[in-house]
Formats: sequence, structure tokens, C-alpha cells
Amino acid sequence: MELYGSGTKKNVPHAYQLLKEAAEKGSPEAMYEFGQRALSPIDQNFPAELRPSQGDAIKYLETAGAKGDTRAYVDLGEHYLRAKNTALGLSYLDQGKDSFGGQISLAYLYSHGAYGIPASPAAALEHYKKAQDFLDSNQKGALARQISEFYYYGIGVAQDTKKAFAIVAEYQDVNDEARSCYAWMMFRGEGTQKDEVQAVQRWLSLRVTRLISNPPYANPGLAEAYARGVGVQKDMAKAEEYMKISMFSPSVDQYWGTILATKSFMQGNCPLPFTVTESVFHQQYRSIAGKAYAEIARCYQDNAKREGVTAETFKTIANNAAMKFGVTPVTKAPVELKRNRGVSIGMTEDQALASNWGRPNYVNRTHTAAGDSSQWVYGGGNYLYFQNGRLTTIQN
Repeated sequence: MELYGSGTKKNVPHAYQLLKEAAEKGSPEAMYEFGQRALSPIDQNFPAELRPSQGDAIKYLETAGAKGDTRAYVDLGEHYLRAKNTALGLSYLDQGKDSFGGQISLAYLYSHGAYGIPASPAAALEHYKKAQDFLDSNQKGALARQISEFYYYGIGVAQDTKKAFAIVAEYQDVNDEARSCYAWMMFRGEGTQKDEVQAVQRWLSLRVTRLISNPPYANPGLAEAYARGVGVQKDMAKAEEYMKISMFSPSVDQYWGTILATKSFMQGNCPLPFTVTESVFHQQYRSIAGKAYAEIARCYQDNAKREGVTAETFKTIANNAAMKFGVTPVTKAPVELKRNRGVSIGMTEDQALASNWGRPNYVNRTHTAAGDSSQWVYGGGNYLYFQNGRLTTIQN
């Protein structure tokens, strides 16, 4: 308690002295805490006069591990991996596998590939599953979201959205991460029946106080909901706020937020092809990272007139990045001068986008007291006109 000033006056040197004395008396927990803190590259509080040598710190951890504190083996494993002694590092992690920390360390290692060890999604999935055995129901829910993603994206296993949905459905009532992922698949109709309104209600029920604290999938999902007015009143200011938080999130949201930013209903310019950061997430989310780059390329292709002289350059950059992840580059199809097939009066904007008309070159929008209207401009003198989200006029 003296270390943090909890219930008593803070006295860091004395706290470390007490920890050392307890370790010397043979307490496995004290040995672990003292050895771990001494070996940690980020502990700046350790008094210099009490800090043991690296060799002695390792001995404290080895002894703690031998006495049953498997956390010590996990810390030793990570220490040797940082020191580029891969074989010894993996050996210690294997000794610590009968703990949550051991399984999670191995899962992360094989998810992303690190310290010279190639990524192995199948091995990572097994370690995530084993890690659940050490958790309560709420904590299992957070891991359920990660496990679900392996099946949702087909990471190291066959893609199976129904299985992905079933995994998070079990925990969506007790854990926000599971609930958010559950809502995402419901919103998109993947692995379950599509129900956008119910999905939005689940996102709005999340127990968070700041948008930046939302679990993965909530922010890009709510961005689209507010942009289209699904389950909530249409609000482009809120849509853009949720979208921007998504795009710069250190999670899978950065890919979905970027894809969302390319959609015509977001009413903005194409995202730069550098928006998707080069990070360890690329290894785990290769398919969606590649799709994000491809959608950026498509946006610059379809909106070349609006984007100006840099459009072709940015399209090329995005296409090259997409190809690194095995995604086919976006190329320009021949212009259809007569595109009167595939659309009909009364269609929604989403239905028009899914028709053979596809995405317009650019959109002119008007907001009045009578509602929202938009003109979709295509090549060859082709136009679609929408009133409050419904197609009213086809001009070609």
C-alpha cells in the first residue's frame, strides 16, 4: 500500500524494501513482484540501491515459478523474447501456459507474429480459447469477441459467420465487447437475420461514457446509422464524429471507419490512402485491411473529377497497398452511356448503389424544411434524383 499511497502515506523506497525482505523470506508472490519489477524495462520507481542484478532478478522469478507462481514464467518468457532468445522465451512461456497470462501472451505472439516468430492464426485461436478457462463470464465475453473474429474474417480457419455470431451471442448480455460485435453482425445481416434497428439499440445501450471508449464495431456502426437515419434520427454531424473516431482507432475500427468514409452517403471527400496505418493489426486483419485500401482506390476512381489532380496518384497508392494483402486492384470499367436498367422509382439509396448503376461520380445534396434531396451524377449525362432517401426521378 505504501507503493501507491493507498490507505497510508506513499513511501516507495520503504515499500520496495518490504517487498525485498518478503522475497528473501521465501514468499513466492513477493519473489514474483520483486523480480518482475526489477526486470521490467518500464518500472521507473525501483530504488537504485535496492535493484538486484539482472541475473538475481531472473533467479527470483525462476524460484517463484518453481514454487507455483506461473506468472513468473510468463515474465521470463517475455524477457527472453525481448532479448531475442526466441527458443528460451518460448520455453518459459510454455511453462507458464497454465495461466491466463501465459495463454494470452502466446495468443498475441501467434496472432501478430513477433520476435522472429511467424504468425500462426490457428495456434493463436487455440490459445485464446484456452485463456477463457481462467476467466469469469464477463471477462470471457471480451475474449469471445476476439475468438469470434477468427471465424468472421476467416483468420486461420474457414470463414463461418454463423459460428462467429453464435460465439458472441452467448456473452452479449454480460459483456460490451461481445454485445457490440453481436450488434455489428445483426446490423449487416451476417450470420443472423438482419435487424438494423435492434442492432443500433444494442450499441446505444453500451455502458460507456465517452465515444472513444466504445468497444470495437460500435463507432463505425453508429456512424452509418446516423448517416442513414437507421434506428436514430439522421444526424450527419454525429455520423462524422463517430466515423473519425473509428478511422483513427488502434483497433479493427480503423478499417471499417475508412471503408465507411468512402461511401457516398457520408458526403465527404475520399480518405487519404495513408489513413489505414501500417500496424501489427494488418497481420491479423489482412482481408479487411486490403478491402479498406481497395475501397479508397475505388473512391478516387469514381470521384476523380471532385478529387482533382491527385486522384489518380492516390488511387495507385491505395491499389498497390491493396495488392499487398491479396486484394484485386480497382480498375475503371467502360462508361455506360445508357444505364436505365437495374434501377426503379421508389428504390432506396442502398438499393441504387447495389444496382448496375453503382456509385455515382459525385452527389449534390440539398437540405430544406421539406426534407432531404440529392442528385447523383454519373457519366454520360445520367442522373438519379432522391427525395428523403427514395428514388423519384431517373434521367438519362
